Amino acid sequence: MGIAVASVDLLSEKAALMRESLQKSQTIADNVVTILGSFDHRLSALETAMRPTQAEAKILKGPHEDLENYLEAIDKLRSNIQFFGSKKGFKSSDGIVIHANNLLAKAISKLEDEFKQLLSSYRDARSNVLEESLQKLGVEKLNKDDVQKLQWEILEAKIGNWIHFMRIAVR
Repeated sequence: MGIAVASVDLLSEKAALMRESLQKSQTIADNVVTILGSFDHRLSALETAMRPTQAEAKILKGPHEDLENYLEAIDKLRSNIQFFGSKKGFKSSDGIVIHANNLLAKAISKLEDEFKQLLSSYRDARSNVLEESLQKLGVEKLNKDDVQKLQWEILEAKIGNWIHFMRIAVR
């Protein structure tokens, strides 16, 4: 019977060692999961930090080549500004936000320039089309001096005709 008690004691010791080893393994596994989670979070932050660089390249090119991608780059830049603006814990977040805001200002300026060019092109094209339409309707082109030389009754009749023809031409 003494041998049986010794076997049970030995078995109990081995079970305790196995339990301790399993607990250590679980602790190590939990620590590895925590480290990997932290690494994943940092990697996501790094990826987000890299997006302004990609957006920056598109923004510096300007919107004239590909407006849709340009506007998408601006949207990404704005979301990065919001992300880093809310993450005061990152050491470089203030510098990133300042740089991104400057880049956003450049993007807005480039969009304004592009809009002005498009507006100018539209205005010129529309003006030419309107002028051609009025010529086809028989409206003569008069300058300021020609108008000032006309008698009031004739000018009044011409103004009535101009209004009528403008309504037709603008349609």
